[in-house]
Amino acid sequence: MALTDIYHNKIGQPQVVYGELGHAIEKAVERSKAEKRLWNLKRSIET
Repeated sequence: MALTDIYHNKIGQPQVVYGELGHAIEKAVERSKAEKRLWNLKRSIET
């Protein structure tokens, strides 16, 4: 899932809007790091 796959409502209090956006970015980074770790593990097992 890419960050672009997530819709964020831009209407509302800025603290809430940016809080939700920040949370989505953190989750996307965590997912990306996990995918990279899995890819590296798979590559190390195959070699």
